[in-house]
Amino acid sequence: MTKKKMLFPILLLAGTLSAGELPLPVFESTFRTDEAGRVLDNTPNPVAGKLMPGAKIVEAPFGKALELEGKLNNGVVFPNSPKLLLPEEFTVSGWVCRAELPGPGAEKAYRVYTFFHRGDNQRIFVEDNVSTEFSGNGELFKLQTPKNTVAGNAWTHIAYVYSVPQGKNLLYINGVKQAERTTSILKKRIPPFPIPVDKPLQFGSLSHYFPMKGWIGRPRIYDRALSAEQVIESEQDMVRPLLAALRKELAAFPGTEVLCAKIDSNPTEPGKPIPLNILSGLYAERDRLHKADVLRKSGKAANGHLAYCVVDPLGPDIFYRDTDLPEQGMNGKIRIAAAQNEYEPASFVVKPVRNIPKFLPVAEDLKSEEGYTIPASAVDIRLVKQILISGRTLSPNVLIYDDALVKVDPVKMEMFLRLSFPSGTEYRNVAPPKQDLVKRGDQTAKNFPVFDSKTLLPLDLQEGVNQQFWLTLKTTPEVKPGLYVSRVNLTENGKTLLSIPLKVRILPFLLPDPKTNYDLSREFTTSVYFFDNIAGGCAGSEDGAINHMMPLSPQQFRATLKNLYEHGIRQPTIIMGNWYPGWNPWVKPQAPREYANQDKLKQQMAERIKLLKEAGFPLKPLYLHTGGNVGFREFYHRAEHKELLRKFLAEGNAFYKELLGHDDIYHYGLDEAEGENLLKEFEVWEDMRSMGAKVYTTLKAANIPLVAGRIDVAVAVHKPEKANARLMHEKQGQLWVYAQPFAKQAFGYDHRKGYGYGVYFADYDGICNYSFNHWDWRTIPWSMYNGPASSLSYTMPAADGVIDSPGWEGYREGIDDVRYATKLRQEIVRAASNPVKKKAAEKAARFLDTVNIDTQEFDSAWTRMQIIDHLLDLTEK
Repeated sequence: MTKKKMLFPILLLAGTLSAGELPLPVFESTFRTDEAGRVLDNTPNPVAGKLMPGAKIVEAPFGKALELEGKLNNGVVFPNSPKLLLPEEFTVSGWVCRAELPGPGAEKAYRVYTFFHRGDNQRIFVEDNVSTEFSGNGELFKLQTPKNTVAGNAWTHIAYVYSVPQGKNLLYINGVKQAERTTSILKKRIPPFPIPVDKPLQFGSLSHYFPMKGWIGRPRIYDRALSAEQVIESEQDMVRPLLAALRKELAAFPGTEVLCAKIDSNPTEPGKPIPLNILSGLYAERDRLHKADVLRKSGKAANGHLAYCVVDPLGPDIFYRDTDLPEQGMNGKIRIAAAQNEYEPASFVVKPVRNIPKFLPVAEDLKSEEGYTIPASAVDIRLVKQILISGRTLSPNVLIYDDALVKVDPVKMEMFLRLSFPSGTEYRNVAPPKQDLVKRGDQTAKNFPVFDSKTLLPLDLQEGVNQQFWLTLKTTPEVKPGLYVSRVNLTENGKTLLSIPLKVRILPFLLPDPKTNYDLSREFTTSVYFFDNIAGGCAGSEDGAINHMMPLSPQQFRATLKNLYEHGIRQPTIIMGNWYPGWNPWVKPQAPREYANQDKLKQQMAERIKLLKEAGFPLKPLYLHTGGNVGFREFYHRAEHKELLRKFLAEGNAFYKELLGHDDIYHYGLDEAEGENLLKEFEVWEDMRSMGAKVYTTLKAANIPLVAGRIDVAVAVHKPEKANARLMHEKQGQLWVYAQPFAKQAFGYDHRKGYGYGVYFADYDGICNYSFNHWDWRTIPWSMYNGPASSLSYTMPAADGVIDSPGWEGYREGIDDVRYATKLRQEIVRAASNPVKKKAAEKAARFLDTVNIDTQEFDSAWTRMQIIDHLLDLTEK
């Protein structure tokens, strides 16, 4: 055996691996020390490390580990070495087990821990996710995994890859790719380039902040880019002892015999490597059982069945399977205040201390002392379903009625989607080992009949696993104001285990359509990017679609429009589904766009306009996506194209004027154009506007000074600022916002603020986020590999419409916040001439004028309640 192979007997796992199959690291520490106390490197040309104060070497299931106390400058430092320069390609690999992150208010709390760093060039941070930074020559390469990908007190493997030959950097968590980028994020946005790093190698802390609190196990550095398979295979000797230790922990809990037997028998196929991410599910099982035992002994579980907590559905907290129930709201009452024409959410989380079959929350009728009744049917109850998203991570993304629609195994990290064919039910694996590509033409509702129930169905609750439920109260103008009481019965097989008190106050007013903060006569536009095939909703599209690339059936289209309208959208941006004559820049030579069957397309567009009208959309103005400046994009030349542009606009406007009675149409410019491309648009914008057309498009807020006066509506990214709004208004333009944040399904809190008070009090004119339904066309949206489904879309598709998400509900609540503020502005104007209410009006005006959304204390829900108090002062007799 060669000297090099002798250094790595740990890689030679009998029957599964051989040294020749795997690259050998150029650095590895198992935290052995020599007589002088130096930490050893197991590879050729070793470097000796120094143990810093606040760090010590302890025993771990796999041998030695580095234990860190959360002190600054703790950890172990290895000097630089020529073998560690690695300018073009490397992989940093290692295990971390972080302590629980400190709670809010903790003194001197560090909520970010450092796993690894080399000066300011290379950094890997750990919190409930992992982020990396690698910089050189003023460029920064940065990656970040989704939230909740790293649990506390659980060994997790991290592998960061930087590769110039492959042109990308990647981040693997437990052998699963969680993040990837092909360019830097600053300045030139260029692909990876050689960056030699000559700084010391340190594990455990930056020099002045982010100290690690927890443990680090066997860090390695490779001089090449490891694949996911190589990462997994190279860590088999670590995962096996970790599984054995976990099995011992699980055996201490009753009822885990089957699970332990599976671990004993081999959790994977014989001869195949054990997936590292199996650890995540088993650690979650351990924590679930432990927390259930603690809750059972606390006395908070009613009659030994469960504990529940009333929570803010759009608050900053997200409730995963194992999240501890907060003390506030524990076993409390559900309280809702709603106007006479809105949808108002509430929520509670249940944590059972035993398995509860056929569990079902059931609302009773709401009754007032005056004898009025709101039927129980006005209280819609759905469950918040945690599904696997990109990176094989569990996330509470969808609101559904039937838990069996999506089956998720959190231990194996598998997910199956129910398809309800006429011949029977089938379950499709939507989290296979490799991405499942589906031809766009096959992504029809006929091939993927996804149907949720119309009402909440019973589900089985698992001991110690949270289940969140989402209530939505729908009110109508006929509902009488007053205080109503009811309860939500938590039942098992039809028998009530306990009841949650429900109190609803119906406010004595209707909410108006939203107006701007700076001018009550101006509409606050509520829009969203809406994708649809032009044949959607038309005759001949009966099969329907499970992805926007295929046409929706008439039923799907009507249901989708109904969903948009009920969520406060009045001016959806029609992205794909439109007909309009224009230029085709994608052919050589460029030429006017040719439609294969223009009459049919016009007929389909007329049918869709009819459906939009029937759904209640005003369609004045009409916002179309016309391929970027009626197709001219940045290639417009006035001398050559002006008369063609005039012809396109005249023909298109005549068509829509006949359908709508007006030609108030906004045309989309180049999406997110910058620099020279943005400047090249000014000429075509000038000509379009001189011909009566209007222009809107997305851009960075920094470019607002350039476009003010040249464009009708700027849809700006970045935090809303009053100065930008003022600049657009002075030039008779409007300013909307998007990407504050981009559509995400799991996070409602940011969407309520970002598209509600955060925009309103900055004097913006509207919202238009991306997007309602942009899904990757290469596979069905329910696939775990369909990244845009969870990170750029508010909804998920069904064969009969769409399925909502907490993020989409947050968008609606933000719109309703603007409606409440608008109502208060209107009442202030009405009360100004009323001597009895003049002081109350002045007080309310001062409140609105002094709201500061940038303070740490700002809270949308609390701001809404204060607005309601002022409204009651001004409206109650």
